[in-house]
Formats: sequence, C-alpha cells, structure tokens
Amino acid sequence: MATSRKKGLMRALVREFGTGLLIGLSCAIVLLLIIPIFFDDSLYLAGIVGVSLLVSLAMAAVVGSIVPLVINKFKLDPAIASGPFITTFNDIVSITIYFSIATTLLQFL
Repeated sequence: MATSRKKGLMRALVREFGTGLLIGLSCAIVLLLIIPIFFDDSLYLAGIVGVSLLVSLAMAAVVGSIVPLVINKFKLDPAIASGPFITTFNDIVSITIYFSIATTLLQFL
C-alpha cells in the first residue's frame, strides 16, 4: 500500500511540474515577444527573464504541492501554515534562479 501511495505522489508531482512548465513556457513566450519591443530588440534580456520565469514557475508548482503535504504530516492545518512557507520559499528560489541566470549571461547584455 505504501508503494501505491508513493507512485500516486510521484504522479501528482510530475503532473504539477508539467503544469508549471506549461505555464512558465507560455509566460516565457509572451516575454520573448514583448521585451524586445520595449528594450531595443534585446533578445538576451528576454531570454534571461523568460528562462528564469519558466524555471521559477515550474519549481513553484512543485513546492506548492509538496509543502501542504509536509505540513499535514506534522498534524497542522495546511491551509493556514502553507502560505507563508510557500511564498517565502518561492521568492528566495525565484530570485536566486534569476540572478544566477543573469550573472551567467551578463556578458551578452
């Protein structure tokens, strides 16, 4: 029975990750179209922001599904306790991803 629950959990996490990737990909495509209009055809800037958003949204989807499960294991109400943890973690991870990609590709800007 535990194996069945692990498979179900992994399936749910993969689905959440896929959803995050699709949302991130659509946002990245929109940014790739909009940023060059406002910033003098800067495709590198659009790429940096687009890839950062893609990765951040995919990670946020997974974290948003894992944190309530972990909090539920501690016998706490996931609806109340998840918000601050998810928001803080997503902010830290997203800004780290953005700065890492931007620092790596800074020579192209």
